Amino acid sequence: MGPRKSNFAVTTILTDCMAVFLPIAILVFAMMVWRLHNSPVEEGSLGKWQNAINVFATLFPILFASIMGRLMSESARWKLENGSTVGALEQLMGSRTVGSTVSTLFQLRAVNILGISLLIVWAFSPLGAQALLRTLTSRLDTEFESTSVVYFDNRSPSWYATMRFREILNIGPVGPAFASHIGSLYTNLIAATTAAKLDTMDIWGNVRIPFMDPNATVDWHDLPSDTSELHYSSLAGVPLRHPTSANKTFTIESNYMQLECKSIRVHLSKGLLSRMDSDALITTDNYTTYHTAEFPNGTWYGYSPMNRTETGVSTTWGIAVDRLVGSYWNISSDGYRLPDRFDPTLFRSPSMFLNETGIEASPANLLLQVRFPPRARTPEYLTEFTCGVSQRYVESRVRCSHTTSMTSGKHNCSVISQRPSQKKHAPESNSYLSLPHTFNHVSRELPLATGRDMEGVVSRKWLSLIRSTIAPSHALTPEVS
Repeated sequence: MGPRKSNFAVTTILTDCMAVFLPIAILVFAMMVWRLHNSPVEEGSLGKWQNAINVFATLFPILFASIMGRLMSESARWKLENGSTVGALEQLMGSRTVGSTVSTLFQLRAVNILGISLLIVWAFSPLGAQALLRTLTSRLDTEFESTSVVYFDNRSPSWYATMRFREILNIGPVGPAFASHIGSLYTNLIAATTAAKLDTMDIWGNVRIPFMDPNATVDWHDLPSDTSELHYSSLAGVPLRHPTSANKTFTIESNYMQLECKSIRVHLSKGLLSRMDSDALITTDNYTTYHTAEFPNGTWYGYSPMNRTETGVSTTWGIAVDRLVGSYWNISSDGYRLPDRFDPTLFRSPSMFLNETGIEASPANLLLQVRFPPRARTPEYLTEFTCGVSQRYVESRVRCSHTTSMTSGKHNCSVISQRPSQKKHAPESNSYLSLPHTFNHVSRELPLATGRDMEGVVSRKWLSLIRSTIAPSHALTPEVS
C-alpha cells in the first residue's frame, strides 16, 4: 500500500474560497445597510438598495444550503473516521437540505439532541432570507422649513371702485369686456355642481373661507373635518400661490360680509311694490357727480327688478341698501372733506375708516327682491328679504396637502381653524355694500349676469336652494300681504 496523496483540486480550492468570501460579502452588505439607519434617502437610491436586498435574499438560501450540505458531509466523514453510530451517520448524511432534514427525522424517528440541533440550524435558511428582506424600510418624517406663500388680500379696494361709471355703461372700451368677464365668473360659480359648492376649494383651486361663529372668542377654534357641516362665506375662494411639492400650514387674513336676515315678506297683490329708487345711484354726468351727494339713512338705494329705466329691461331679482357712506368722508385733492367736490370713486374700501375713532354707525340693511312670474294657477308675486350687513374680519389657519399620487402642481387646501382677526380693522358696520360707487355697479350688473328679463332663473334657483338649507333655528316665517 503506497503513501497517501494530498488532493489540491482547483474546484476544491474555489469551493472553499466561495464558502468563505460569500458569507463575508453578506455580512459586509448587512453592515452597509445598517449604516443607512435614520439617514435621508431619495426615492431613486432607495430602489437600488431594495433591488440589491432582493438579490441577496434570493442567493442566501442557495448559499446556505451549499455550505451546510457540505458541512454535513464533512461532519459525517469525520465521525466515520473517529467512530460513530450508524444512526448518527444516517442523520448527518440525510440532513443536507431543509426538506431532507425533516424527512430524515420522521423516517428514523430520531428525536434526539442531534436531530433537534439539525432542525434548528436548517431553520436559519428561510429565516435568513426573510431577515434580509426586512433589513431596510423607509418612513416619512416631517421636516419643517420656512417658505413663501402669497395670497390675495380681499381687503384691497374693489375693482369696481376704480372704474368710472361711463365704462360700466358700455360707453368706454373697458366696460363691456369687464362686465362680461364678471358675469361669466358669477355664472360659473352658481352653476357649479353641488359637490363643487361643498368642497374646501372653489372650481379654480382657491381655498374657501367658512363662516366663523359670531360669538367666537379670540382663541383658535378647530373646524370639523366633515365639509358638509361647514357653511362657506362665498362660492369663490382666496387665490394662493405657494410651492406644491410639500405639505404646508399657514395663516391668512380675510374678510367677508355676514348677513343676518330679519324678515321675509311675500307680496301677492297684482300691482307689485317697488321700494327701490332705480335712479338713486345713477350719475347725472356719467362721470363722478351722483344724483345726490348725501344719502339719507332709511331710504333704499338700488335697481328695482320691475322697472330698470337705465337698461329698459327687467330682471327676476334686485338688491338695495338703506345706508351708504356720505360725502363727508370724501377727501379732495387739497386734503379737505368738501361735499360739493364729491367723488365716490375715492370710496374704494372700508379700510378708509381704519384710523377713524368715535364713529357710531349701525350696520346697513340689505333688501333683496325676488320676482316670480305668473303660472297657470299662480299669480305673479314678489318676495322680499331684509338682512343686516356687517363685515367680518377673520384669521384662518390653512393646511395644504400634497401626495405623490397627485398630478404635478395639484394640491388640496382647506381651513382647519379660525379666530377673529387680531389686526386693526375698520368698524364691522362699514361693508363694501356701503360704498356708493361699488354698490352702484354691483346692484346694476349682478342681476343681469345670468340673463335679462324673466330668463335669469339660475340665480333664483340658487337663492331657493340656499333658503332650503337654512337651519330650522334660523328659519323665518314669511309675512304675506
